[in-house]
Amino acid sequence: MLPPFNPITKAPYTDGERSHLRASFEQVSAEYRRQKRLGGWCMGGLFLGMVLLQVVPGSIQSGGGILIGLGLLAVLIMLLVTGLRMAGLLLCPGCHQKLEEIGAYCPECGSHGLKPGGWFSSPHCPTCNRKMRRNKGRHYTIRACSHCGLYLDEKGL
Repeated sequence: MLPPFNPITKAPYTDGERSHLRASFEQVSAEYRRQKRLGGWCMGGLFLGMVLLQVVPGSIQSGGGILIGLGLLAVLIMLLVTGLRMAGLLLCPGCHQKLEEIGAYCPECGSHGLKPGGWFSSPHCPTCNRKMRRNKGRHYTIRACSHCGLYLDEKGL
């Protein structure tokens, strides 16, 4: 099994480097989780508002359509702002590669030897037995960088 590899020094990460890089990533992971919670609350509020407009008699005729339009506009703006704000932040602090992309290391456990996917199959990790499926979102948790193997976050993104 290959240890996490520092692309700058062309050697495995030292314990000090790993702890420093992991500590520097804590702020990014906290912001990512905060943005994800905010998005969930906004979508839940929009859903609740739409249900209330259907349940309360006469609410659609008295300006409900405007409220639905404003709610959808608010969610769209929130999604755009969140996407633009987090787009440049989800980079590995060690190798500066995008964490959303799949490389040679497993993003779940950080082990080397991720089996590449094919036409009808997703990349697969033989160590943790996880498939890295992506359809309508990501169906795996990012705990390690898939490019250099640096373990970043215990909870995962």
